Amino acid sequence: MVETLASIAILVLLAWPSPALAQEMSLPSTELEQATRPGTIQFDRHSKHVDDQFRIYVGLPESYEEGAQESFATLYVLDANGFFETALDAVRRIESTSNGSQTIVVGVGYPVQDFRKTWALRARDYGPAPDPTHFYNVMVEQLLGAQPAENKGGGARRFLEFLEEELIPEIEAEFRVRPDDRTILGTSLGGTFALYTLFENPALFDNYIVGSPALSWGGGFLAEQERRLWAEKDSIEARVYMAIGANEGPGVAELFGMGAALRRYDALDLEIEVFEGENHISVVPLIVNGGVAAIYRDEMRE
Repeated sequence: MVETLASIAILVLLAWPSPALAQEMSLPSTELEQATRPGTIQFDRHSKHVDDQFRIYVGLPESYEEGAQESFATLYVLDANGFFETALDAVRRIESTSNGSQTIVVGVGYPVQDFRKTWALRARDYGPAPDPTHFYNVMVEQLLGAQPAENKGGGARRFLEFLEEELIPEIEAEFRVRPDDRTILGTSLGGTFALYTLFENPALFDNYIVGSPALSWGGGFLAEQERRLWAEKDSIEARVYMAIGANEGPGVAELFGMGAALRRYDALDLEIEVFEGENHISVVPLIVNGGVAAIYRDEMRE
């Protein structure tokens, strides 16, 4: 980029660059685009680790001003094609009731026109182990047709490397952020990946919002991963919010089982919430709003 994303942040907040303005600023039209509404931008990035394109959404706080010294927390939202706006609304709603610090919301999604295509890609990127017979993969093949083996899980390590070594460093180089205040938010398979990250590299994020994780994925891969971590350490400095709909069947008991394992770790602050009358789909906005409130409300009051 001729201009860094940070150097045009104030323009993002005031007005969207028209094609003429983008040309005047020497910005490629594919590099920076209006995302979902004023105050948000989007751009695509190719990951060398995943060897695929991702669409990145960034929501900047109203107080973000070019040249100012204030730094901001970051919230990384998985499945951003569907949940970026919901998460952004939740954060801004909490901020509107407080004079405390604000947050840059970063969504990680896919540059696809057909939303259904994300179904297979998220299994590839969020699934910690291959699981071709998992009901999710069976459903995807029924809807989309046969899928390559890589789209049935096992790419979580590569996606984590994309976050660790590519996306997070770029965001923290381009924007004024606090590296010690990162949060990840994921639901369903995104929640599965959030837990995978907690066990694989717990220090990468300070806060974890985990909704309806697929704990049966890979024959209980995450439970085994947690047992290996427990054998190495008994303390994790992190805040974890886990939630699920009461109508999600065996997933509720599985979530409480994982919660019992997490409560053993010193310095880990855990909250579990069950939403009565909600299923795997209807519970998503409640998890997003509940998780954001749980993680950020106290922080905003400081």
